[in-house]
Amino acid sequence: MILEALDLVAGYGKKEVLHGVSLRVEAGEIVGLIGHNGAGKTTLLRVLFGLLPVQRGEVRYAGRPITGRRPALNVKDGLSFVPQGHGIFTDLTVRENLELGGHSLGEADPDRVAAIYNLFPILMGRRDQRAGTLSGGQQQMLALGLALMLRPKLLLLDEPSLGLAPILVQRVLESVVEINRRFGTAVLLVEQNVKQALRIAGRVYVMKVGQISLEDQAASLLERSDLWQLF
Repeated sequence: MILEALDLVAGYGKKEVLHGVSLRVEAGEIVGLIGHNGAGKTTLLRVLFGLLPVQRGEVRYAGRPITGRRPALNVKDGLSFVPQGHGIFTDLTVRENLELGGHSLGEADPDRVAAIYNLFPILMGRRDQRAGTLSGGQQQMLALGLALMLRPKLLLLDEPSLGLAPILVQRVLESVVEINRRFGTAVLLVEQNVKQALRIAGRVYVMKVGQISLEDQAASLLERSDLWQLF
């Protein structure tokens, strides 16, 4: 098991958002996390990555407790987070973004850069273009590439398709599957496009009002006629 959350309680100030959340991610799998806006999905990712404090409960990564540990240490251990809004350096070029990501671990590996350009060929053609001038879909690809420069064992992805045209939604989510296949990277995916998420995930958690209300195989949920009533 690569990640385990045990009875997490957390929130913002006095406002409690997570009310005893537990989930797990096995090594090498894609796990979906779905639910209405305000259910607590983004808050959970931020807690898992160490950006928000835990009031009660425990986070375990690769079998070791990391509750409350600084994100920089989590990154060095192979835990990466791609937030909503891409999380790239808009004033830097595509190449500089990737190189900067690599230097977070000491040095940018040219083989890793080449692998990312192979995964996202359009970035190769725009490697000297400022990231802020890329399209939304290209910026999301760069954000994924930047995270991959950190050689993650687990990617926490928060709404990677947010604001993208339907054709780009499919392309970005297909790239998540390809990342999982090529690099063996486990993924915990928060995604607003429920049916697309169910098509690429193995297991899925449904989150409702700060709690996990259901865990099931994605294929099983896709077949349910009452899918939209689960939220």
